Amino acid sequence: MNDKIANTTSTLIFALVSLTAALLLLLPPHSHPFVAILCKSLIAAAGLAFLFSYKLSRGDIKIETPIDAFIFLAFAWHIITVLFSVDPITSLNSSVSFFTLILLFYISYTYSRKHPDSLLVLVLAAAAFVSVYGLFQYFFGFNAALSHMETSPVEMQEAVIQRILSGRVFSVFIYPNTFGGFLILVIPIAFAVFKTNKKTRPAAAALTALLLVNLLLTRSIASAVSLALALLLVIPFISDRSLFYFKKLLFLLFAAAAAILTLVLLFRDPAEIIGNLSGRLANYMKIMEISRDFLITGSGAGSFESVYNSFPGASYLKYGHNAILQMILENGLPGALIMILAVFFGYRSVIRSFSLIRDPAKKTLLLGFLTGITAFLLHNLADFDIYMFETSFFFVIILGLLMSRLATGVIQVKRIKLTYLLGINPGKRRSLIITFISFVPVSYT
Repeated sequence: MNDKIANTTSTLIFALVSLTAALLLLLPPHSHPFVAILCKSLIAAAGLAFLFSYKLSRGDIKIETPIDAFIFLAFAWHIITVLFSVDPITSLNSSVSFFTLILLFYISYTYSRKHPDSLLVLVLAAAAFVSVYGLFQYFFGFNAALSHMETSPVEMQEAVIQRILSGRVFSVFIYPNTFGGFLILVIPIAFAVFKTNKKTRPAAAALTALLLVNLLLTRSIASAVSLALALLLVIPFISDRSLFYFKKLLFLLFAAAAAILTLVLLFRDPAEIIGNLSGRLANYMKIMEISRDFLITGSGAGSFESVYNSFPGASYLKYGHNAILQMILENGLPGALIMILAVFFGYRSVIRSFSLIRDPAKKTLLLGFLTGITAFLLHNLADFDIYMFETSFFFVIILGLLMSRLATGVIQVKRIKLTYLLGINPGKRRSLIITFISFVPVSYT
């Protein structure tokens, strides 16, 4: 009986997460604000289903990841920043989004340990959808959108028209760079699936090619640079002989990223590139100057727009175009340090786990996740994908997929069997966080 209920619950969780993904892509929050509230409600419902499944398992499901301690600290620190925020309501809304993503991470992690491929297929299907639409947009969609806006004006119409006239594809996302950030997150994963699964190899090859073409059409310099740098960082660490062929394939992917970067630089106006760079550097200097007044508790999560634009002489910015600088402003140095340490210990755990995995296919897929996440994080040093709910949604799912594949070892000590996950100490903090988040009143968002 319990098995039937558990299977039904798992199906419900996957259905809710899939529905959330569909809503985010078909009705993006940037043009349909109510969708963000609905999506957070669906994730909370999936969290409640997950809690029910956890109770049925009677502790058989292990919720232990290498970054639990830092998630707990980030969770606590966000509450503190709300209390000291210059705009408590905005910070509360932003914190609810953050808590929802924490819940999604644990759902993705736990669900993927039992069903390792389901969420992976969901991510790849989403990438295929937005990429096909990207091609449609490039060949047909721009003219149709301009014609539609002549009769039905939209919010910030002039900015949207300029974006369309630039000829840069953005698919369902609000900006071409945001679409580029999503693509570089998924491209290495599709490439790894191409190598590991013979049955789906033609489909994975077609998907990888489709994603690379769309990356070119975004004309996003930062995205192409981030993908190339991520590959350069990951490739030297591959010393396993069983992965020698995949290593050679990654050099091929690097060549593709370098070729895309070269073509994008040829397509883009050099004066525009230099102007964007000088403007970014000036904005970074202003962010650092403003941050001096908020070094401890920060100005509050989600308050960047109001705080930065109230600074004399600042040109309008909604996001900081650098995740670390924006975190320092909003969450103070302690908040930024917590997230940096989470990244560091997450990478350390992946590297340690890599040597424990014996299956080359699992190692290849792990490298795909790691490269995509690395590219995405590098891109957020020059952009703000992680602050867009639709891109952070898929990033968090992929992070859960990565963590769920880390090797679990067994140590035998005087007849006492200790199961461990890279030295992680089990505790109740995950259950407390998940329970709290599941009951957070999403109506505040």
